[in-house]
Amino acid sequence: MAWGTDLSYRSIGLWDKFLAEVLAKQPDMAAKFTFKAWDATVCPYSDKLCVATPGVTFSELGDWNMCTPKIDAGVMSSLSGAAGESLDGLAKLSITEDASKSIGDVIGDVIKTYQVFIIVAVLSMVVGLLTLVLMRFILCPMVWGSLILIFLIFVAGGLALMVRSNQCADETFTEAAAAQKDAGFNATMAGNATNPFDQECVGGYSIENSNAREAAKYCGYILLGIAALWLLGILVMVCRIRLAIAVNQVACMFLYSNPQVLLVPIIQNFIGTIWILVWMFCAAFLLSQVAEDIVPTTAFATYAEAYGTADVEGKCTNFWPPGDVFVDDSAETCSGATPLCYKCSSPRFVFDWKFGYSFFSFLWHNFFFVAVGQCTIAGAVGIWFFTAKGEKWKKSTVLVGWKNAVFHHTGSLAFGSLILAIVVWLKYFMTWLAQQAKQTKNKVMELVCKILAYVLYCFEKCVKFLNKNAYIQIALMGTNFCKSAKNAFFLILRNFARFGIIAMLAHIVHFIGMVLITAATAVLGYLILGAMYPDVNPIVPTICYTFIGWMTAKLFIGTFGLAVDATLQCFIAAEEMDAGNDFAPGPLKEFIAKNADSDDNKSKCCDACTIM
Repeated sequence: MAWGTDLSYRSIGLWDKFLAEVLAKQPDMAAKFTFKAWDATVCPYSDKLCVATPGVTFSELGDWNMCTPKIDAGVMSSLSGAAGESLDGLAKLSITEDASKSIGDVIGDVIKTYQVFIIVAVLSMVVGLLTLVLMRFILCPMVWGSLILIFLIFVAGGLALMVRSNQCADETFTEAAAAQKDAGFNATMAGNATNPFDQECVGGYSIENSNAREAAKYCGYILLGIAALWLLGILVMVCRIRLAIAVNQVACMFLYSNPQVLLVPIIQNFIGTIWILVWMFCAAFLLSQVAEDIVPTTAFATYAEAYGTADVEGKCTNFWPPGDVFVDDSAETCSGATPLCYKCSSPRFVFDWKFGYSFFSFLWHNFFFVAVGQCTIAGAVGIWFFTAKGEKWKKSTVLVGWKNAVFHHTGSLAFGSLILAIVVWLKYFMTWLAQQAKQTKNKVMELVCKILAYVLYCFEKCVKFLNKNAYIQIALMGTNFCKSAKNAFFLILRNFARFGIIAMLAHIVHFIGMVLITAATAVLGYLILGAMYPDVNPIVPTICYTFIGWMTAKLFIGTFGLAVDATLQCFIAAEEMDAGNDFAPGPLKEFIAKNADSDDNKSKCCDACTIM
């Protein structure tokens, strides 16, 4: 049987490549690849599947536990150089393609190693809790180290730009820095006011353009000025930074003391996902209800008149989502002296008042689910914070917080969610109007609607921030939404420096927490996979483990961020009510004790810092 003439076998692809590139140039080569198939009693399949391949050996491929085919020396000697290299390359190409997994193979590996995914998911939660325990102790040096590192980066960047601005062409950066340092030292010792960064270079400067050198020098001054302001800000805010660190430490303590609070966002997301799926089914039905009279039923003479141009709206496309245009040759209007052949086709979906009402309902319910979760977590933090130190572990914080949120504050949470839903709905409505204006070629109205949509987006962020703090006030004080929003606003206004420092440190703490949880989960998953399934390619499963770690980190860090905000409000409440400090967690205990002895609220934080 000759492989070179069996067309049914050419589906292999690799053999086709060999035939096209080699046998086309040397037609007589096909005779060397005519082999006899095994007898049907030995190989009960078609001939093409029963052909032995003489002259092929196998060698181990590195440490991959895989074999690669190789043409032996006898066959290679009978072939010309080009044909032999092509055939040997063909064998290696086969193993290369086998090594690159298809999507089906990847899914197979994932299904095969599902036990590892379960183990990694559980360990990821454990890693999250251990990370919070670790952060409780390393948070202080971590935050101070980050702040000092930022200061050093500004200083180093400023000095580097200033040295670069006066670097000579025949000097390296290190030589230029050393020379300018020596020049500055000598000038200082001699009492000379010469600027070491204004030296003359006989052979020219590394930066040839004088304006560019001046720009680099002034940018260096600006970075040094920023470094000075950064250091001044740290010195001025040192007390509040220490308080912010203590608040974050207490939030860590709350989470690893009450890990059941993590069920709140999990259940919340589960319910929200079910609601989204139900709403999407209903919304798809509403979107598909396209009225028959939404597009004109008359015909038009030209395509431009029906579809429109860059500056003129079309009769069929003057709304969003737009319809389309088609040619109806069979229409009676398409004949005669002035044929009217172009007609309008309806869009496949349409946004009308029914969908707008449905979308508003979706937003309101979604924000209500979020509000219940935030109020539940804030209530749990408040219960845990104000419980006596020896009794904290006995309290059912999460269940009580959920009962208070659902049975006592549903109206307040629904009202706050309604306000946010209205703002977000108006934002998307402005976006829809901008699209409508774009279809009608009204660029002024399009720009105005886009600006209004952006303004509403900014207002949305403010409402979300105020709502979150209002929900915390509802959980802690039991007041209605309006009073809680008012109290939260003035609370933030009175303590804007504390809230600002908390917000600034949140980025540092959240980033480090995300990295630790995600990286630890990925590494553990890789090691467990290698121990349980050493034959599975670890690349794609490890990527999946990284995603699991990222999701777990988002769960922990999101809950942790809300716990920080609630803890800060608990601390301020204890401070303003002079409730004592018997209940206070360790990191904040001394702050509250010292603040109780101070009559001036503005100096409380700094007084407390003197004992830390």
